[in-house]
Amino acid sequence: MRAFVLMVLLGGGVALAQVEKPATVDCSVDGRALTCDRTDFLKRFAEGRTLALESQPRDRVADGQLATLSKSLGKTVVPVGAAADLTLRVVRPAESGIAVGTGDEELGSLRLFSAKDGVSRLVWVERYRGPLDTPWQVVVRALGQQFQGSLAGR
Repeated sequence: MRAFVLMVLLGGGVALAQVEKPATVDCSVDGRALTCDRTDFLKRFAEGRTLALESQPRDRVADGQLATLSKSLGKTVVPVGAAADLTLRVVRPAESGIAVGTGDEELGSLRLFSAKDGVSRLVWVERYRGPLDTPWQVVVRALGQQFQGSLAGR
């Protein structure tokens, strides 16, 4: 669902911008910890029949690995841009250009959104942490394995 926002620019100009309606969240954040309701996640996943696949930023490697993962999930994958009961999105964080730290950085996340009554809800997040030189395809594969483990109760 989209909303329109009227913006007044400096100098008296007016612009109309289209803004995505934010997803409602079934997960809570406490500092760097993100806690999701596992029971709700499993219920919504079981109820969903169709699945949309997304990568942010758009990435052929991630898209291919998501397609492979989706075959094991028992859901009907919809074409890009079509409405779905569930959306599985892999997110690669923006690179800062400077690597300072312990080598244990968040390298990606896999997020599951559930759409019901026109409202999208974030219901589950898998995160992958590791050294910055970890290849992206390894990160995406590991996220998929974590997700399957969460579905299986591990």
